[in-house]
Order: sequence, then C-alpha cells, then structure tokens
Amino acid sequence: MAPPCLGGRPRRFGASGAGGVRVSTDGKVRWMDNVFIERLRRSLKYECVYLNPADSGSEAMAGIGNWIRRDNSCRPHSALGGNTPDNVCFKPSSGHASMRAAAA
Repeated sequence: MAPPCLGGRPRRFGASGAGGVRVSTDGKVRWMDNVFIERLRRSLKYECVYLNPADSGSEAMAGIGNWIRRDNSCRPHSALGGNTPDNVCFKPSSGHASMRAAAA
C-alpha cells in the first residue's frame, strides 16, 4: 500500500504488547505530539547533525545513535522533573516518585 503522502491510507496502530505503550488509534492528529517531535528534531539537528556533518550514512547513523543515547541517559529533562528518560523508564521507583512529587 502506498504511504499517505502518495494517497495511501495511513496505518493505524493499537496497543503495543511491549511495555504497555499505547498509541492513539482515533485517527486525529494530536498537536502536542507534533510539539514534542519537532522539539526533539530541532535539538538533534542543532546539537548533533549540524555540528558533526557525516561523510556517509553509516557515520550519520552512528552519530545520531550516540546523541540519542546521551540524551536519554545523561541529559536531565524538565518535563520529567529533572530526571533522565532512562531513570524514569528503567528505575520506576525513583523516577516516577520524583515525577509525582514535582507534579504535586
């Protein structure tokens, strides 16, 4: 089937079995999803791609993978109460508790 940009129907996803992640299946575009994705894309471009131009696709993939790993494991995110995404996802007792305290 052709992708949506070529006139195909968009694929819809239900609940994922892995990690209990749920993806919206109502077919509506969520503007907040776009905000987060565009912010991530901008950070990736200005902090990784523009500063370290790659000579090949494999070099670009390696550099982007390193940036994403660093962003998830070392960089605190304000939306997560100053925790890293890895702390929140892989250490639920510490990550979620501090998020609840920050939200209260």
